[in-house]
Amino acid sequence: MQWHEDRVDSAVRQERQKQEQKREQIEQKQVLDWLEKKSGRRESEELSESRMREVFGEPVLSESPGMESRSSSCRRLERKIEAFFAYLDKKRNVGSRGSEQKQKSYDVFEQILADLIAKPPLINDETRDLVSLMRNQAHFFRTLNKQRVELVLEILQSEKDVVEPAMADFYDYYVYKQCCRQSSKDCISEESLYRYAGFFLDTLSGKSYLMRRHPVVRTLIRYYSVLILDLANEQGLNRHGIDIRPHIKLVLNDVAVQEDLIFQQRYIRQLRDLQEKYQF
Repeated sequence: MQWHEDRVDSAVRQERQKQEQKREQIEQKQVLDWLEKKSGRRESEELSESRMREVFGEPVLSESPGMESRSSSCRRLERKIEAFFAYLDKKRNVGSRGSEQKQKSYDVFEQILADLIAKPPLINDETRDLVSLMRNQAHFFRTLNKQRVELVLEILQSEKDVVEPAMADFYDYYVYKQCCRQSSKDCISEESLYRYAGFFLDTLSGKSYLMRRHPVVRTLIRYYSVLILDLANEQGLNRHGIDIRPHIKLVLNDVAVQEDLIFQQRYIRQLRDLQEKYQF
């Protein structure tokens, strides 16, 4: 029986890799088509591809559809993330202000991650007293300081046309592929991911924070928080007992009305799969 289960698991993993590779090709094409549609200019296809190359490097599309291995997929994601930070360094001079002077944007990003992981927000105990609630509401300001909060908000605003594909790349690499399990790189623990997913989905402070963000950014954060909560359920990490079902329904409604989402149909399919998984 164990031999049979191993064979089945291996076949399932191979099929998932094939489907993932096909999905990545389709989604890259969707990005270009969406940018072309939004630009409304005759030369929009060239501009769209140029924009994607400017931010995420080359190639925009993989050269061998359906033939990409896991290792090459990891390297491709790494290159896109590195290109994104290089773009920020060149275009925005991200690390040139305040205490982050002379730092590369990727170094600033790593320090932000480290600080957020070291000082997680409250989930269940948020409303135990007024002080706890107020501290949770000011969580990002207290943890990151005013300069870094303003920096993140500035990037979300100034680069809003590429925020969605960037978030997809970051999720795929840091969460779905777990940094490709490279021992040389620090990855975000499942526990830390769960704490912030719970913060955004299930606390007054997290919900209040999202209500102040752009609708697309708000919807994407909720969507990825739901995926992380599903992962926590699978791994037995949902120690706060957060019910995922109402959040799936809420995010599905949000996604359905956000016509500006590039990968809207992908999100809808994933959320409907979760509805079927949790049987509601």
